[in-house]
Amino acid sequence: MTLSADYIVVGGGVVGAATAFHLALSGSVVLLEGHTIASGASGGPGKRGVRASGRDIRELPLAQRAYELWPTLADTLEADIGYERVGRLSVLETDEASPTGQTAFEVLRAEVQESFGIPTIIKEAQELDDLQPGLAKHVKRGLYCPLDGIVDHTATTMAFANAAKRRGADIQEHAWVERVSAEDAVHLRGQRDPIVAKKGVLIACNAHINPLLQRSFGLSLPLYPFNPQMNFVTSKEPLPINTLVSSSSRPVEIKNLGNHVYMISGGRMGGWNEKEDHGYTLDTSFDLNYRDACAILPILSQATFLHANASRQCTQSYDGIPTIDCVPGTNKVIMAAGWSGHGFAISPAVAEAIAAWMITGEKSQVLEPFNVDRWKGMME
Repeated sequence: MTLSADYIVVGGGVVGAATAFHLALSGSVVLLEGHTIASGASGGPGKRGVRASGRDIRELPLAQRAYELWPTLADTLEADIGYERVGRLSVLETDEASPTGQTAFEVLRAEVQESFGIPTIIKEAQELDDLQPGLAKHVKRGLYCPLDGIVDHTATTMAFANAAKRRGADIQEHAWVERVSAEDAVHLRGQRDPIVAKKGVLIACNAHINPLLQRSFGLSLPLYPFNPQMNFVTSKEPLPINTLVSSSSRPVEIKNLGNHVYMISGGRMGGWNEKEDHGYTLDTSFDLNYRDACAILPILSQATFLHANASRQCTQSYDGIPTIDCVPGTNKVIMAAGWSGHGFAISPAVAEAIAAWMITGEKSQVLEPFNVDRWKGMME
């Protein structure tokens, strides 16, 4: 017997779960997750940065909308998601007196972000100590975005899924999708009859999207996988790390998780075991990340290693922004992938826009920069 639903969502990460949450007010929804909710890049230890600062200009309208959504999201989802608006400071390690080079670029970035409604303040050396004590002496200025913050990504993804379920969505874990047809039929492993979507399908299984697109439509997006390493250190006494701290010239980001625990991440990778399909940590990644963190915030030299994790695989697009569009040759099968390690911050706005598109048939202008057409000639 053929089963059906108004909407089918493939993938139980934050984008899939959040989109299901919105769709559930407009019809029947089935969410299919091959493993468990938040088992991919939308879950794991620590917290994610919720930032508009430093983003590609094409993502800034979504970031601005996400700024509006995050502060009330815990109430909306009726769950504690660990959201804190702590601000983000990106330090500049330079003493250039004239607006040239890196300093000029950051001044321009501040102007652009401000034009999109992202409050951005250039802090000079004499102002930095009040904002973030203990910075290295060679840090001469910084770009500060007070509305940036941090959030528990696992708790947020689970909260979206649970809220979608309360609205009537059918959340199915361990439901492996073998293929999706252009007729909006979703075929599950071990199940003879497909589930048919009456109004639309969203494929949002980030790290697994290309194998599914290959099996279903004979195409792949120009994405490559990576698994960032998250490093955690602890101290006997609390360290005065007041904001999310990053660097304009080093791949590092520092978050205060509370209880004397600090997360250091920002671009160092773990290893990946292809045969066993899991990630593993690298000592060199911790050493380099910790070195960079201490270089801009020397008080971290008081901290000691706690643990590291590199188990969660992400996908990086070649231009650093996601693809959100209909699968070529279809008009009701939408794909969303390639978040490049920083998509979580804009996920509430992305899901809102995708759901509105699926419900109304009208694609929002904020999603236009993420069209698949930009990959013409690169898709198999």
